[in-house]
Amino acid sequence: MREKLRTHWFIVSLLIVLVGSRLFGDWLAPIAEADGLRTAIVLVVLFLMALPVPLKRIGESLVRPWPSLLAIALNIGLLPLIAWGVSQWLDAELRIGLLVASVIPTTLASAAVMARRAQGSDTIPILVTLATTGTCFLVAPAWLYVMISKSVTINGPKMAMDLAFTVVMPIALAQLLALDRRVFDFATARKETLGFLCQCGILTMVAIGSIRMGQGGEGEGTRWDQIAIMIAIAAVLHSFILGLGWWMAGLFRWSREDQIGVSLAGSQKTLLIGLKIAVDCGGSIVPILMYHLVQLFIDAALVERWRGAEKTKMLEADRREPTGEAR
Repeated sequence: MREKLRTHWFIVSLLIVLVGSRLFGDWLAPIAEADGLRTAIVLVVLFLMALPVPLKRIGESLVRPWPSLLAIALNIGLLPLIAWGVSQWLDAELRIGLLVASVIPTTLASAAVMARRAQGSDTIPILVTLATTGTCFLVAPAWLYVMISKSVTINGPKMAMDLAFTVVMPIALAQLLALDRRVFDFATARKETLGFLCQCGILTMVAIGSIRMGQGGEGEGTRWDQIAIMIAIAAVLHSFILGLGWWMAGLFRWSREDQIGVSLAGSQKTLLIGLKIAVDCGGSIVPILMYHLVQLFIDAALVERWRGAEKTKMLEADRREPTGEAR
């Protein structure tokens, strides 16, 4: 039992956070309303995530960009197209919310954190995050104008500055510090601890989103059957893109690490940008939060399976390795 809890602690913590944020939402409201806190969490998570990543690996990913380009195409190309088709089954507000969830960038942190935990490529999610977030002010309004016939006004220069501060700056700072071999070795030796801290940051962001959803009375006027359909659509949509990314990366005979990076980066969506755009469009924020939660539950379970499979593979390799006496 203890081993299972240690393995699946993130999923268990996610359930506790969701229940706790709804039960104590009024008491925790000042925390959820603190914009500076949300920004600080994102900055810290991205900094810790990027610190143990060798600059050489990012350069190699830029030289061989095909896995990242595939993930980008799935994330802001195919995923919105499929969501547009299946969203017809939802009421207007949920439909707009789901479409917003489909066109926003890949998640700012969890894809890279989970890819690293699964021993996959964490540089692919970082590059995909930078690319999809940096082009969001063009891509999201264009998609939404076509899909809901409503122009979404986004302040492009302001968003670019915000993204440069929130996303690019902490990653660049981490890489500059990591040029010092002592800092890099310190971070590398503590990858597991840094990953744990990053996941705690993700849980905090989920709690804030859940509290804000409760404050806005979201979902109170929506039929439960529509909520159930929306959650099912989010789960199927995310799982399909994730599986397609894994299959296509395998079809191109890319490494297991690349398969994991493409799958997670291609299918995950961020929470922060989606909340703002959904409100601007007059849509519900419920699909934004639900898609985010669905992806965390599915991917957290999948990552543990990947980790278990890799450990089993390594143990079998050790057993097959001839002993020193035999050599």
